[in-house]
Amino acid sequence: MTDASSENTGATVLLVDDNPQNLKVLYETLKDKGYRLLIANEGSKALDLARRHQPEVILLDIMMPELDGYQVCEQLKADPATADSAVVFLSALDDVDAKVRGFALGGADYISKPFQAQEVIARVRTHARVIRLERQLQERNRELENDQTRILNSISEGIYGLDEHGIIEFANPAAGLISRCNAEELVGQNFFQLHFAGMVPEGATMPVMATCSQGVAESQRGIAMLRADGS
Repeated sequence: MTDASSENTGATVLLVDDNPQNLKVLYETLKDKGYRLLIANEGSKALDLARRHQPEVILLDIMMPELDGYQVCEQLKADPATADSAVVFLSALDDVDAKVRGFALGGADYISKPFQAQEVIARVRTHARVIRLERQLQERNRELENDQTRILNSISEGIYGLDEHGIIEFANPAAGLISRCNAEELVGQNFFQLHFAGMVPEGATMPVMATCSQGVAESQRGIAMLRADGS
């Protein structure tokens, strides 16, 4: 296996065309490049394969019966399971309007027929690499978020995460214990209305409000707060 094919190992590429000869050409072009290749000869089958296998790259013919490439792309981009796949349109239509429409629907690239093998190889390699890196980054971000949540949940002091309007987006178990309710019940409530209703004189600034609305760091101690039950 060459260095290039080793780099591509694990990436899935879905080939979609209603013309068997075109599918054969694409398959022969990519079969030794280290990809896992899937084949569909119609739009509905392409959607099913894409949802089940979530390919990095989809080479998608535009002119197909029943569901054309534009319709398939629109459905792919509307589905969270397939929205991040790189859709590369394949078509003999070489006018600007056809390309613009494809890009407007979320297409990542465009290859004109008849195919040039080196162009197909280069474009697939580029898009597969980008999508794999993006997915790895997303997975790493999820891991970091989970680690952060575990750390915050283990702290014995009450911790809240608020949006710019003071709506509670996160509360650790200690915050729920202090408020005498489950932490999940705090999420979605307005922090200021929940804990300071009637306690701050009219016109006065509520504690940490500037932090939420302006991103200004505040350090305040000894603040009296209401519990969720009003006590």
